[in-house]
Amino acid sequence: MSTQEKLTGRERCFCYHYAHGCDAEHAAARAGLSLQQAIELIGKEKVTAEVHRLWELEQERLQSLARLGLGRLAAVDNRDAVKLALHPEELGDEELERLDLYGVSSIKTLKGGGVEIGLYDRLRALEALGAGEKKVPDEARSFYSALISAGKGAQEPREDEDGV
Repeated sequence: MSTQEKLTGRERCFCYHYAHGCDAEHAAARAGLSLQQAIELIGKEKVTAEVHRLWELEQERLQSLARLGLGRLAAVDNRDAVKLALHPEELGDEELERLDLYGVSSIKTLKGGGVEIGLYDRLRALEALGAGEKKVPDEARSFYSALISAGKGAQEPREDEDGV
């Protein structure tokens, strides 16, 4: 039996939102749970395992999306950006909507008239693709470590300020 099969629908919903960056309170609200129920869930091994599984899947999805975006930036045809910069007054609304401006990072209207178009650096996009770093960044690993620590902390009984 997989981890996902052992969880209720609300628990799976909580895990999904928690793994995707919501704090326990917001993940609980989206799953229809109380904050106290969420705190109890965080301490359960099956929930921690499901959060980890979902978090890893999300990291893979984001890395794939980043590679696709970098690939598109590296190969983008910037002729439409040049057309916009040189002849903006000649473009009708329909033609403006059809322009491929994926490689455009900024557009500024200049005081003396004219337009300045900033483009993403295609060489940097290629370098980033070439680096092909498939490892999860340290910041993301520390996020997951915090989730695990929070789960362990939820299992331990707490003393109130009076030491009771």
